Amino acid sequence: MILTTDAEKAFDRVSWPFLRQTLAGIGLGEITINRIMALYQEPTARVRVNGSLSPQIHIHNGTRQGCPLSPLLFVLVMETLLAHIRGNPDISGIITGKREHKIAAFADDLLLVITKPNITLPNVMQLLLQFGKVSNFKVNVSKSEAININLPTSTKTRLEQNFPFQWSPNKIKYLGILLTPDLSKLYQANFVPLIDKVDKQLKRWKTLGLSWFGKIQAIKMSIMPQILYYLQTIPIKIPKIFFQSIKRTISNFIWGDKTPRLKYETLILPKSKGGLSVPDTYRYYASIHLVRTLHWYLQSKEKIWVKTEQALYKIPLSNLLWAQPTNIPKETLSHPAIAATLEIWNKHRQQLITTTPFPKFQTLIANPEFPPQLRH
Repeated sequence: MILTTDAEKAFDRVSWPFLRQTLAGIGLGEITINRIMALYQEPTARVRVNGSLSPQIHIHNGTRQGCPLSPLLFVLVMETLLAHIRGNPDISGIITGKREHKIAAFADDLLLVITKPNITLPNVMQLLLQFGKVSNFKVNVSKSEAININLPTSTKTRLEQNFPFQWSPNKIKYLGILLTPDLSKLYQANFVPLIDKVDKQLKRWKTLGLSWFGKIQAIKMSIMPQILYYLQTIPIKIPKIFFQSIKRTISNFIWGDKTPRLKYETLILPKSKGGLSVPDTYRYYASIHLVRTLHWYLQSKEKIWVKTEQALYKIPLSNLLWAQPTNIPKETLSHPAIAATLEIWNKHRQQLITTTPFPKFQTLIANPEFPPQLRH
């Protein structure tokens, strides 16, 4: 199962004594700690209402809004909690290879991957309670969301009775992404609503009287970052209809729902070639997957997802890049992200590598095109 927590005013609740202990715990010297804590030396605030200022309000906790240190200080405080979760043997996550995945965090947004929930959940809740007592961190249990991945119905029913989370039957949201128990439904849950969202946003902008270049800049600065976030975060196979829909929506926006004066293929060309540098969503999609192949080949140590995907299979993922599609093991293609990346790679590798024959890049060990090695 997966659990996402809802923290109550997390940045505003940080305990200053606990913050000081955290800074000391990571090895900062007393002078540095005193300089940081000087920012929190008896601060006060006043509220302006209709031009009148309220009496001074003394602030006793929280990290200061607008302070460049605030995000880092909060992350250090949260790392204390994360370290205890990772180190607790009674909190179980998913094991891939030599690594156990228990929790992901972005600021105060926590996502826990839970196995053995009858043991894990009580320990998680107890740890959150203990951490809250010393740090002032508080989780709103009734607003936290949980979703069952493959628990038996009897176990799920018992957990629902004991833990008052918002139990979702089919999807939960984390960092703007809808997570579904069935991976085949990720596209329908995320990308179909994205098409509608982009369409509505561009329709609102049609009344602003933007020029051609103004519209293109708006697409680059506002629309494309939204699309890229989804494409990078959910690297699955995206059907052609998605790119066709985005292309049609962008074209209608640029031309004001009138007949296009230039082909879209011309618009996406760089200005040096007579185009207008309109973003090509499919090329971004392909580039994202081609970058993944680079990390496979380099076995990037800082990329946890590379280790996670590699741990699922005995064959090095980099070897799959040089194998013929017919020789790739079927179990490898069952992984939606790996299958999507290999499809893009096989479609474009002839364009990328024209001078060096593929066999030079192949290894003999664990090579799907060299069967004797697969038996050792």
